[in-house]
Amino acid sequence: MDFLEKHIKYSEDKKKVVSARVSEVVITALNNAEKDKDITGYTFSVSRILEKALNDTLSELKRKTAIDYYKLVGWKQKMEGMQTELAFDGLEIFFDFDKEIDELKGRVLVTEDLESIDFDTILGIHEQSIFGAWNHNLHDLKIDVTVLTDGRIIQEDLK
Repeated sequence: MDFLEKHIKYSEDKKKVVSARVSEVVITALNNAEKDKDITGYTFSVSRILEKALNDTLSELKRKTAIDYYKLVGWKQKMEGMQTELAFDGLEIFFDFDKEIDELKGRVLVTEDLESIDFDTILGIHEQSIFGAWNHNLHDLKIDVTVLTDGRIIQEDLK
């Protein structure tokens, strides 16, 4: 697992603080090595090392369980945002997305041949079933909802 990378411009991203107990010797050695970036031509930081290790762990989990936990977080945020937006139009059918995710994970994990699972397809089918329930509910209110592939919602008044 390589943790060194060529220095590139920092990108903007939402970050959270993570606390971990790590050997003092390891941290001191890394801090000393980071000071030599002009000599070695490499730069790194403990936070980037941790982020890479965490991302690599998510990738390994996806390979071993077929569940893309990273994708699930984005999916949940997108779906909760849509549900909130549709609630202003009279939506009456609400989903608990933590429960939906638990059910999805349960269905995937009982599959014996995890390599045959296409998680994106499973997530897409589940999403379409939720859209169908929302659309049915809003259709009763004379509103037709179309969700575009980029997540935008287009509404048409059927009155």
